[in-house]
Amino acid sequence: MILLCDEDISPQVADTLQQRNYDAHSFREMGWLSRPDTDWLPLAGQIADSMVLSCDRMMLTGAERDAIIANNLGIVFLTDGQRPIISIVQLLMNNWAQLEQLHNNTPRPFVKFLTIEGQLINRFRGRRLRTPAN
Repeated sequence: MILLCDEDISPQVADTLQQRNYDAHSFREMGWLSRPDTDWLPLAGQIADSMVLSCDRMMLTGAERDAIIANNLGIVFLTDGQRPIISIVQLLMNNWAQLEQLHNNTPRPFVKFLTIEGQLINRFRGRRLRTPAN
């Protein structure tokens, strides 16, 4: 699994994960900073074996939601992205196997929310991925 950390996630998260031999990449590293969501979502969809990490739950509406669905993406949103970087890195490392299982076994498109307790949930504060089928 390749974890793509969008620009709402500090690039230090991906850098620290890479130092610990996890396959994670920041938008800074990929040259995707400041691109509108509707521009980078299709690019992320073209990267085989990738999953997106974000805090931007506003992507679940409008054109961004449509792009998530159209590009068959898997996205995990942190429920609290304001934590110290090392805390986010530790949360991801502690739950990497669970994230890989989600990535490998969940039909796309999907959106999940990762709580600070390490739980993957389908809804957070009334938000979820609404597809034409649901």
